[in-house]
Amino acid sequence: MAVRFGILCALVAGCGASTGSAARGGPLRCDPVVPDLVARSKAFAGQVLAGQQPELQTMLADLLQKATAVMVQSCQDDRWSPDLLACLDGMTVTDDPHKCNHLFTSDQAVGLARRMMAIFTTTTPPADAPPS
Repeated sequence: MAVRFGILCALVAGCGASTGSAARGGPLRCDPVVPDLVARSKAFAGQVLAGQQPELQTMLADLLQKATAVMVQSCQDDRWSPDLLACLDGMTVTDDPHKCNHLFTSDQAVGLARRMMAIFTTTTPPADAPPS
């Protein structure tokens, strides 16, 4: 389970393209910033995994779909700051995946981690996966 969480966090936190929601103008909001970040991350992961491990790609797509909803809800409920949203919105594949962590308050970080871990308690690994 820890490996899956690490893969998901690395993809979501550090694989965005060079432009995000800010290109549209106006104030940044949880939705579309978070879904755009996840979409960019998913596209990058698709390039990396192209033609290999279809089971992993399917599991990753499912996790990213669930993670998007969880992260948007966490962002809205915990009122992520405009600085945090701007940081996430501008992330690129070459950025440190922890680049924006310092912008989360302790309560926001704990709330997001709690919500994200709940995804893994409801996700069934592929039949050939070793137990976590």
